[in-house]
Amino acid sequence: MGLDTAQAGRTVQAETQEVPDSAFDHLTSLVDTLDEPIFCLDWRGRIVHYNDPAARLFGYAPSEILGKNVNTLVAQADHEPLGRAVDKSGSGAREDAKKNLAARAIRKDGTSFAAQIVLTASGLDEKAVISLLVRVPDAAQQKPAETRNATAYRRMIESLPGAVLLLNFELGIVFSNERTAALLGCDSLDQINGRKFLDFVSPSDRPRVIEDTGGASASEPVNGRYAIVRKDGSELQAEMTTTVVLDGAGSPRGLLAFVRIAPDDKLKPALMGTIGSISSIVKLKDPYVADHQERVTQLACAIAKEMGLPQETIDGIYVAGNLHDVGKLMIPGHILCKPGKLTQEEFTVVKNHIRIGLDVIQAVEFPWPVAQAIAQHHERIDGSGYPDGIEGNSMIIEARILAIADVVEAMSSHRPYRSGLGIEVALDEVTRVSADKFDPELAQCCANLFNKEKFFFS
Repeated sequence: MGLDTAQAGRTVQAETQEVPDSAFDHLTSLVDTLDEPIFCLDWRGRIVHYNDPAARLFGYAPSEILGKNVNTLVAQADHEPLGRAVDKSGSGAREDAKKNLAARAIRKDGTSFAAQIVLTASGLDEKAVISLLVRVPDAAQQKPAETRNATAYRRMIESLPGAVLLLNFELGIVFSNERTAALLGCDSLDQINGRKFLDFVSPSDRPRVIEDTGGASASEPVNGRYAIVRKDGSELQAEMTTTVVLDGAGSPRGLLAFVRIAPDDKLKPALMGTIGSISSIVKLKDPYVADHQERVTQLACAIAKEMGLPQETIDGIYVAGNLHDVGKLMIPGHILCKPGKLTQEEFTVVKNHIRIGLDVIQAVEFPWPVAQAIAQHHERIDGSGYPDGIEGNSMIIEARILAIADVVEAMSSHRPYRSGLGIEVALDEVTRVSADKFDPELAQCCANLFNKEKFFFS
């Protein structure tokens, strides 16, 4: 993926060890999808890229900030702690891969504000690019939240793998990504955006598209298969999942459509995105979800190894674990972080993260049953889980392991809206309190790992 003109103006070559240009370009493109101020640093702490929110907040032109040390952004009293955090984040040490600290941020004009700094090593290489996120009160931002969120939606859609379109409720195409242009055989997005989606649907299938999309909601996405008409007049069979997109206040703002080539069609869409790039979106957008995915993956892989499963199966669990909650990116934050019990409607919206996550990864061809594992990780062997209520051996072993690791990590860990319950309570839940919901052999294996001190969350 190449850098566009605006992005290239805010980028200099990172001094990294063997980081491919395409990987660095993809990382900076992902940074540009987010609506919070983010700087990319090389392992020496020099600024090599920053996004629009960072430019607006700090007021620097590219020539004034690129290549400068990150301490340019904070008060002198914070130089030493920030420098230490950068050194540790760039060292490749896993326990120091992510750092948080409070600091006094300094704008170009000399004004300052209190900020929370979050440092995350990208994982492109041992000494690679470090992402620095600046969290500030809304009052310190220089652009209305509604405008920032609209921009973020566009950029996130552009970064997703597969063809993704944001539609209004009249099925007008508000925005689409480059993979949509490839799918439709168009030379540019100008030939797509602003038109009616039905222009690209075979006339015989248009009534079904109208009926299907009219029945979509935030909690109940709709799926359909339609004949899509490409620019050259050729047709291909495509599957489309449509869901209603909610804004931060929980109000409908439009339709999000994921379009992919039907499995039996010869034409394959360009596959964009990797495990690392999708995980990077999650890490920068919601650090709590990212930490949860990483810790679930650690535990799930440990259970699989203890059970003596083949390495091929463990590799699949590793991939599925790192992606199992990616769908939460599209769930409103006020629901995910709500203190107290969710309403039935809110819980229905949360459950939809599985469908969204499957749509996000659908275009990536994995040699393991990753999609199936993600789809089933909230199922339970007694049939009480979701989304499909399957039971027993209908759940693949990857999903049965992820289900246990997911619950144990979630219950034992701290969240912004509640304190952690501790590992003993979590293990009791999967081995005794809700023993009929989890594979008993796998649950006991998990408990043994902790009780025999063979595993600790890092």
